[in-house]
Amino acid sequence: MKAIVLKKNGLLALENAADPRPGNNECLVKIRASGICSSDINRAFYGGAYKTPLIMGHEIAGEVSVAAVEGKMFGRGDRVAVYPLLPCHHCDYCRTGDYQLCVKYDYFGSRRDGGFAEFLAVPEKNLVPIPDGVSYDVAALVEPAAVALHGVRQLNIKDNADAIVLGAGPIGNLAGQWLKLGGCRKVYIVDRHDDKLKVAEQNGLLPVKIKPGDMPDFLVKISGGGFLYVVEATGAPALIELAIKIVRRKGELLLLGNISGELKLSQSLVSSVLRREIGIRGTWNSRIDEWPEALNAFKDKLQVKNLIGKKAPLSDGVKVLSLLKDSKAGLSGESYLKVMLET
Repeated sequence: MKAIVLKKNGLLALENAADPRPGNNECLVKIRASGICSSDINRAFYGGAYKTPLIMGHEIAGEVSVAAVEGKMFGRGDRVAVYPLLPCHHCDYCRTGDYQLCVKYDYFGSRRDGGFAEFLAVPEKNLVPIPDGVSYDVAALVEPAAVALHGVRQLNIKDNADAIVLGAGPIGNLAGQWLKLGGCRKVYIVDRHDDKLKVAEQNGLLPVKIKPGDMPDFLVKISGGGFLYVVEATGAPALIELAIKIVRRKGELLLLGNISGELKLSQSLVSSVLRREIGIRGTWNSRIDEWPEALNAFKDKLQVKNLIGKKAPLSDGVKVLSLLKDSKAGLSGESYLKVMLET
């Protein structure tokens, strides 16, 4: 099969790879769409890979090409999304269904080969059916959609409260939509890219472009004293600090973005967390039982098609990944919310 292989840091190649051999409880999935995540850029070009060679890709949708020998759930031709986290099924967290907290997990596209390929062998337990009317490229967005849903569920949302999301990438955009579906009245979203803010506005969120200098005071002012719910969806240390500053007394801060760089908080800022009695919650990945809800929301609740800024064949994947690296580094004028590789 064809696959994009990370041979070493910074070196990607389209190669002929060995066809996967599914075990008795595994289906062979013909991959139809695989989304590129910002974490893939970090793995490919900034030393973030656990191992090389590696086939990346963890946002995966396709169809069952060969059913599992001992399978009972899926047959040939079934349309499926792939839950990428492979739990141990034995630890205390796995017993409660909290696979995202598994102490000994594996992961497609990260710790083992993933979806930037034509085929993937997947345990039946990791497959989720795609509802009728949901296309493969949209279904591949279920991974970030479920991550955003799982994160928003860490908050104790009260109806008609206002919220704000820092970062208008796919995760931030989806988190903002889940906040609205969860009962928030107004959801603001902050970014420095006009194109991302435009899409966020189309999806019912209130765009705010980052301004240098007076950003904390400006956001506190428009919220009338701070936001009850703040979601930090970038992982940028400067925005985590900003997020802490704009939470209302007794408010809640959700750390959703994967942090990049060192975060140093001043004594006065930490003291303000105590004095305002702010609740700070972390979140990681998603539960597999949240995936059907996210997939079904694609039919009539979540706006997601406009998150896909570009589609490209798998054969162009190396070029596309390099383009996204340059865009992230500010070396290219092109930017995309989500790019899908199709086979």
